[in-house]
Amino acid sequence: MESPSGQAGAGGSASRAAGAGSLDRCDVTPCGVMVALAAAALALLIGTAWGCVRRQRRRACTGRSAVQQAAHPPTPAPAAPTAPSAAESNAEASSLEAPDSPGPSPMDAVGPAELVEVAVVFDGDTIELADGRRVRLVQIDTPEGGEHEECYAEEARAALLGWVSRGTEARLVADPLLDQEDRYGRLLRYVTIGGANINLELGRAGAATAWFVGGKRGAIADELLRAVRDARTERRGLWGACPGTPLEPLSGGSDGPG
Repeated sequence: MESPSGQAGAGGSASRAAGAGSLDRCDVTPCGVMVALAAAALALLIGTAWGCVRRQRRRACTGRSAVQQAAHPPTPAPAAPTAPSAAESNAEASSLEAPDSPGPSPMDAVGPAELVEVAVVFDGDTIELADGRRVRLVQIDTPEGGEHEECYAEEARAALLGWVSRGTEARLVADPLLDQEDRYGRLLRYVTIGGANINLELGRAGAATAWFVGGKRGAIADELLRAVRDARTERRGLWGACPGTPLEPLSGGSDGPG
């Protein structure tokens, strides 16, 4: 037989059990909500933080690119070559063309120069012009050719032919200190081409000796005599080929009409 206190105790136990079940149901639901909210907040926080990191990276990359561009600017493309103007082309072509006529000669200061055309080379010191006049190269003398040919006559003629031949344009320069013609009517002249005095060059090459007719010394007598003496010392030309050839500027050699 149960006591009233037992019934009351049983009723109290049932009441506590029911209360505990209702308490469990009430606690579980709010906790799940809180966990869900916390997870959502964490996800939002992580997303926000990741967005900030990405934005910071983009800004950092942009900043580095700007710095790199400033330090290493792009190389400009080379300019396309421009075609030379007509004036430049003509000037370049003119500079490559050979002169049509002999240039000015340093002998122009000695006397007036006359432009002539050579027709014939007779020997080492005499030429004929296209107009028929004959010219004796003044202040020099070369071996004579012909029937009684002298040593080095052909070589001396060849030396003069190295400078002038048929059709060559040259300049004749008269020396006011000397006679203008010889007794055969030949012009007594310096012959120049492109600034070179051929009279002097023949003496320098040893193809001619100095000859001052009548003791008259022209404007370049000293220079000519030095050139001839140097050639003799070094045995150039006739000085080596014809031993015993005298150097006598006042007596010279033959003055024939060749």
